[in-house]
Amino acid sequence: MRTLIFINLILAFSFLGSCHTDPKTQTFKNEIIIASGYPIGAIDPFTSGKGIGANLIELIYRPLFRIGSNNEIIPEYAQNVQWKNHGTILEITLDKSQIDDVTKTFQNSIQNNTGGFGHLNESLKSIEQVSSTQLDLHFKNFDQGILYILSNLPMVEYTRPEKASGLFRNHQKNDSMVVLQRKSSSKDKVNQITFKNYPSTRRAIRDFVAGSVDFIISADETDFDVLKNLPEIDIAYLNTTLLYKLLKGPKYPAKQYKSTWAILQSNLFESHLFADEENRFVPAYLPVPKTLPWYEEVERFVRPGTTHINNFQTTLTSPQELNYLGSQAKDQKVALKLKRFLETYGYKIQLADLSSTDFEKKVFVDKNFSLALIPYAVKEPIFSNYLVFHTAEGNKSLNISGYSNPKLDALLEKARYNPNPEESKKAFFLAMQELMNNPPALFLFWVRTPLVYRKSCQGFSLDADKFFSSLKDVRCEP
Repeated sequence: MRTLIFINLILAFSFLGSCHTDPKTQTFKNEIIIASGYPIGAIDPFTSGKGIGANLIELIYRPLFRIGSNNEIIPEYAQNVQWKNHGTILEITLDKSQIDDVTKTFQNSIQNNTGGFGHLNESLKSIEQVSSTQLDLHFKNFDQGILYILSNLPMVEYTRPEKASGLFRNHQKNDSMVVLQRKSSSKDKVNQITFKNYPSTRRAIRDFVAGSVDFIISADETDFDVLKNLPEIDIAYLNTTLLYKLLKGPKYPAKQYKSTWAILQSNLFESHLFADEENRFVPAYLPVPKTLPWYEEVERFVRPGTTHINNFQTTLTSPQELNYLGSQAKDQKVALKLKRFLETYGYKIQLADLSSTDFEKKVFVDKNFSLALIPYAVKEPIFSNYLVFHTAEGNKSLNISGYSNPKLDALLEKARYNPNPEESKKAFFLAMQELMNNPPALFLFWVRTPLVYRKSCQGFSLDADKFFSSLKDVRCEP
């Protein structure tokens, strides 16, 4: 399941077009072109691919339903979805023409252990076709993760040649470009979206100024200065759910897990170390996205595990290696800031600049590290934090640090498996407070990704979780 890979550095966006050629007649651009430095990658509905392609799934394939701001179920591809029998049966109402495709999508996901079903196999009992328009999914118990996984499972229309259940189809694709076409032409919205891979941001800027590119998405806006004075363009930031953390690994001295790092988290947050004038980073002390509707409730309830202590000095005398992705300019700068910060409290830090291959092997495969700078996505806070910080439960766990806290485990279990929303939320708040009291990591900042777009373009969301789904509604004047 693409949303559960927590080193997912791929974020992408887009917009549409419209123009006035006559005071009485409004016309719109038929195609927009989006430049990005990220690779195109595969467009596969059931694998967690890397690249722009992984983010295009939402345009080509629709989910059964979406999760609303209050955790309610909003039908998308399905006609209706509701819990029955105290959250152990999920009743899915479909059109007669959909039921075979949905059943086959489920079966293929289970058979190939893809689409996130690896996390459901232990709780999923059976799939029952009740009628020509109803499927019932039977589970052993209620699980918050069920809704999260199923809301991200793309529905494939196997009975149709295109197999695309969304509004767009994959018209053309190669290593440097992908072209999506709307299945049913729209008069006022974009009908073709082209993503192009640009190894050089400056080349993308040249094409943007020349008018052959409508949008630029980049991890670093340092080259955008030349565009800031152009009246027809704007530079904005996408609010993402990508959180950077400094994680303590299995090689870090176990006794240092508790109060000392609670002090560091408090001091780090109050130091504003990662605040900047452009607001590219949003300082964090909780692994809970600020875009979450009930974030303010969490923030009022949960505080750093201790107050700021100016004269704190560590008793740890052995040098600790801080591993980071050297190919990422952002990560290099962050690692240097962290080194200086920790050294003011007596820590001895050695930086290890690793390639992506070496980083993945050392940190995620071998789990042979003391400290690691890791960006990871926290789209659904209860389920994501369960997978990352609950004591590891087999190979489906994303807990690579060896962190184990029985009190936290019990609270996360109650938050995940309690069907009562208010009781679940309360347990999660308590879990986050326990995480602050005994932190396995320093939570640093949320990433805001810079993007350049023409002011004539409108309709896209600045919320990362809604960007691609909003593309179907965007338009811009030529």
